[in-house]
Amino acid sequence: MTHAKTLNLSLDDYNVLELEYKMAVHEAVYNAGQDYVNIEDIKRTFEVSVVTQKKLQTAMIAINAGIATTQDYSTAGITNVTSENLAEVNAAVATKKTTKGSDLNKQEIQTEVDVVVLKLVAIVAINAGNATVQNYVTAEITNVTSENLAEVNVAVATKKATIGLDLTKQEIQTEVDMVVLKLASIKAINTGNAIVQDYANAGITNVISENLAEVNAAVSAKKTTKGSDLTKQEIQIEVDVVVLKLAAIVAINAGNATVQNYVTAEITNVTSENLAEVNASVSAKKTTKGSDLNKQEIQTEVDVVVLKLAAIVAINAGNATVQNYVTAEITNVTSENLVEVNATVAAKKTTKGSNLTKQEIQIEVDVVVLKLAAIVAINTGNANVQDFTTAEIINVTTENLAEVNAAVITKKATKGSNLTKQEIQVEVNEVVAKLAAIAAINIGNATVQNYATAEITNVTSENLAEVNAAVLAKKTTKGSNLTKQEIQVEVNAIVVTLAAIAVINTGNATVQEYATAGLTNITSENLAEVNAAVLAKKATTGSNLTKQEIQKVIDEFIEARLTMVKDRANDLQRGYYTQESYAAVVQALELPETTNAEKITKTKELTEAIDDLKMYVTSITPIAAIQAGNSETAPENVDSLLPNTIEVVLADGTTKIVTVLSWVDEDSYDNTMSGSYTFTAELNVPTDIDASNITISVEVVVIEKSESVMSKEITSFDFTTVPGTSAKLNSKPVTDSDFTGKEKSFTILTDGQRIPVTIGWKLSTDFTKGQSMGGVVESAIQDYYYRIQGADGLMNRPIYSVGFDDTFYISSFNTGSQSSITLEGNDWSYFFDQNNSVGKDADTSKNRLFNVNDGVKTATIQLTGKFSSMEKLVSQINAQIKRDGVSAIAEKVDDTHFKITAVSPSVKVTIGGTNKDDLF
Repeated sequence: MTHAKTLNLSLDDYNVLELEYKMAVHEAVYNAGQDYVNIEDIKRTFEVSVVTQKKLQTAMIAINAGIATTQDYSTAGITNVTSENLAEVNAAVATKKTTKGSDLNKQEIQTEVDVVVLKLVAIVAINAGNATVQNYVTAEITNVTSENLAEVNVAVATKKATIGLDLTKQEIQTEVDMVVLKLASIKAINTGNAIVQDYANAGITNVISENLAEVNAAVSAKKTTKGSDLTKQEIQIEVDVVVLKLAAIVAINAGNATVQNYVTAEITNVTSENLAEVNASVSAKKTTKGSDLNKQEIQTEVDVVVLKLAAIVAINAGNATVQNYVTAEITNVTSENLVEVNATVAAKKTTKGSNLTKQEIQIEVDVVVLKLAAIVAINTGNANVQDFTTAEIINVTTENLAEVNAAVITKKATKGSNLTKQEIQVEVNEVVAKLAAIAAINIGNATVQNYATAEITNVTSENLAEVNAAVLAKKTTKGSNLTKQEIQVEVNAIVVTLAAIAVINTGNATVQEYATAGLTNITSENLAEVNAAVLAKKATTGSNLTKQEIQKVIDEFIEARLTMVKDRANDLQRGYYTQESYAAVVQALELPETTNAEKITKTKELTEAIDDLKMYVTSITPIAAIQAGNSETAPENVDSLLPNTIEVVLADGTTKIVTVLSWVDEDSYDNTMSGSYTFTAELNVPTDIDASNITISVEVVVIEKSESVMSKEITSFDFTTVPGTSAKLNSKPVTDSDFTGKEKSFTILTDGQRIPVTIGWKLSTDFTKGQSMGGVVESAIQDYYYRIQGADGLMNRPIYSVGFDDTFYISSFNTGSQSSITLEGNDWSYFFDQNNSVGKDADTSKNRLFNVNDGVKTATIQLTGKFSSMEKLVSQINAQIKRDGVSAIAEKVDDTHFKITAVSPSVKVTIGGTNKDDLF
C-alpha cells in the first residue's frame, strides 16, 4: 500500500474536525495512501472507513448473539455458512460463547462453522442409508456400534422413506435408540424371562400377560433346540404356536371340545370313545375351581378319566382290587368285602350278558354291603341277637349275648382284622362251652379242666382244693353264681397268697409280699433281717416254712432287735452327752414290751433317743490368721476371706466339720488401717453336738499399703473405633411406574467413570417401584462395566444399586473418603434430593494405649472397646496386666477414677505409652 508523503493541511483545517475524530482522521488519511488537498476530502474518506468498520462490528455482534444471517457471516469474512446450515451454526456459536464466557473472535467462529459443516455432512451420509459407525460418531449420535450398524441404517432409511425427508440429528438419534431398545428386548426375550413390554419393544405381536409364561417357555425350548439366540421372526413363530395352543385350551374349557382341540393343545390320551367323559370332567373341574383350567390341570383330568374307565373294565373282569373301585369312584368296597363284591359283579355281568356300567356296579356293591352289615355290626362287639340271626350264626341268646360279643372282640383283636361268618360261629360255640364249665365251677366240685375250659387261669392240682373252697365260700356270701371274672378274682387271691409265701421262703420277699401273705409287723427297716432269719430257719427244717412257722420267725426277730438296742443303751458313756438328750434314752428304756407292737415301738423310740444324743464339743482345730492385703488394697468386706466351715473336736476324741452362719466383727474392722482384727463365728451347729461351751474366732491382718498411680477423671468409657462408611445416595420415593414417552436420564460419576442411566419404559409390576428402579440402575451399572472391562469389570465394579418398597439407593462397595458418587444430567433431581456423597474414613480417635512397668516386665494396655462401667474397664486392664505377668493390679477408686497399684511395697510402678497423658 502507498502512503501519502504530506497531508498539506493547516492547523485550522484540523480544528474544524470534532475533537473525538482527530486520531481517527490521522489513521484514515494515512491508510488511504494518497494526498488530500482539503478537509472535505479527508472527511469523505473517514466516513467511508467508519461505515465499513461499523458493519463489521454489527455482524460480529449478531453472530455472537446467535441471531446472525448468512450476510452477517459474509460481512465478517466467515465462509461456508449457508441458509441450510445457518440455524445449526448459530446454535453452535451460542453454545461455544457460553462455554468460553465471552464473545468469540473470527477464527473461533470459523472453527465452529467448520465443525457444524462436518456434522451435517455426516448426517447427509447417514440419511443416504449406508453410513459408517464413524459417521454417527462425527454427527454426535450415540449408541451405534458395528454390531447394530446394519439395523440402524435400515431403520433410518425406512423412517426417511416414511416422512419423505432427510432425518434431523434428533430424529436419527430417536431411530438409533429404538433399534437399541428392540435388540435389547430380543436379547431379554432369549433369556427366557422377558416381560410383555420386551415383546412389544421388539415389535413381536400377540404376547400378553396371560400367555407370557407359555411364550417364554416356548422361546427357551426353541433356543435350546437351535443352539443359539432366536431372531425376531423365529420368536414370532413361537408366539403364534403358543397362541394356537392356548386357543385350543380355551375351546376345551368351554366343555364341547373336539379330539383335535386336545391334539392341538398337546393333551394326550383323548379319543372319540372317551371324549364325552373327558369334556364332562373338565367342565366339572372348571366349575369347582371357579376359573379356566390350564394345560396341566386339563391333562390331569384326562388322565383321571382314562384311569376310571380302565378301572371299570378291570371290575367287569371279576378280579378287581379295592383300588380299582376307588379309582372308578365306586364307594363302600373294602378289603373285607372285596371277594363278595367281585363275585356278585361277575354273576350280574353273566346275567346281563355284557359289561356293567358304573351305576350298575354301584348297585351290586350296595347289595353286598347290606348283607355284610350284620357281620360288620357283630365285629364291633355291640351286636344284638338279631344281628347274629341275620348273619345266620346260631346258638346266640340274650343270656350269652354279652359273652359272645366280648369273645368276638377279643378274637378280632388277636387276628388283627374282622372275623368272617365262619370264625364268628367258632367263637359262639366256644362261649357256649365256657358258660357250661362256669356252671360246673359254681357247684364247688369242679376239675382243673373245668377251669381251663372256662379260661380261668392259674388253677392246678396243687391249689384246686383251696380254689374250690374259696369259690363256694364267695358264692355263699354273694347269694348267686359267680361270673367268670369273680371266679378269676378268687383264684388270683389264692395264687397271690401262696406265691407270697413261696417268695418269702426264698429269702428275697418285699414288705408287700409279707402283707399279702397276712404276716404283720414287717417294715422296710427290718425286712432284710427278717428275710435272712426265714432263710436260716428254712435251712434248719429242710423245707419251705408254713405261714405259721414264718410268723414265729418274725416274733423271735422282733425280740432280738429290742434286746440289741437295749444293750447299745447300756454301753453309753453318760458324761459325753448333754443331760437333756440323755434323759430321752432313760425314758425310752422304761416303755412296756409285752406285745410285738410294743416291742417294735420301744425299739424305735430307744433307737431314736440314742441317735438324737448331743455330744459335747471340747475344742477346735486351730485357724491361721487371714492376710487381707495392704491398707489400700484390703477389701471393705472380708466375708469372702473368712472360712465357711470349722473343724471341732468332740468329747469322744472324734472330729466334725461345722458350717459357719456368719462372722461377728469384734474390733471394728477398717481396711484402710493396718492391724489385726478379731472376728467371732456364729455356727450352724448339727443336732448331734453341743458347742455352747466354746468360742471360735479368727484374726484378719491388714498390712501397710503399696505404691499406686491414680488416673485422671474418666468421663467416657467409649474407646471404640468408629467404622468407615460408604458413599451412598438415597432416592426420593418413586411415584411413577411408567416412563414411556417421558424418558428420564442421569449420569453417575465415580472412580473416574461416567455411567449413563436411562429409563423410558414401564417398570415391571412383579416388584415394588423402588425394587424395579433399583434394578434399572443396577443393570445400567453392570452393563457399563461389562462393556468397558468385561467379566472382570462386572465383578469388580465399585458401586451398586438396590431398591426396597418405593425407594432405591446407589452405594459404593468400598468405605472411606476415597469412595464418592456424583450425579449429573437433566433428571438426577427427579430421583434424588442431593447429587453427591463421599464416604467417611474409620475413626480411631477414641482408642487409648498405655504401658504399665514394674521394673522388670511391661504390660501394653490397649483400650479399643466400649465399657458399661468402671468395673468393666478395670477388669479389662487387669486381664492385660495379668497376661503380661506385671506385678501390679488395677483397682476402681470411684465411678470416674481408677489406680494402678504395686502388689507389694517393694515394687515401683511406672506408666508410659502413647496415651499416657490422656489417662494419667
